[in-house]
Amino acid sequence: MMLMQQKLSEYQNMRIQQLTSELNNANAQLIEQKPDVEFSKKIQSTKNVLLMREVAKVLELGYGDRTLFSKLVEMEILMKDHTPYQEYMNRGYFKVCISHHEENGELITDKTTKVYMKGCFYIAKK
Repeated sequence: MMLMQQKLSEYQNMRIQQLTSELNNANAQLIEQKPDVEFSKKIQSTKNVLLMREVAKVLELGYGDRTLFSKLVEMEILMKDHTPYQEYMNRGYFKVCISHHEENGELITDKTTKVYMKGCFYIAKK
């Protein structure tokens, strides 16, 4: 019985040392990553917007804006006309810019879907 208690105590001490070491490593990693996380949060909160072609280039997706639009439509993030579903607008991922120009005496309205930095991070995760 005494031998069993001694073995159990040895195992507990060894396990405590292992877990303490893992915790120290995790804390060191958090401290190391803190500046990157803070920078990422600042970028995500900016109000700058990018065009889809810029998003494709910045994220180095290996394809252009047309393919990115198609993939976002397939994932039901954008509608077939390339405007975002309201849910993703409410999350602050996209902005739809409306512009007007005259063509052959007729007023034409254009919609351009732009992506906030927060949306870029979301797209990168997908």
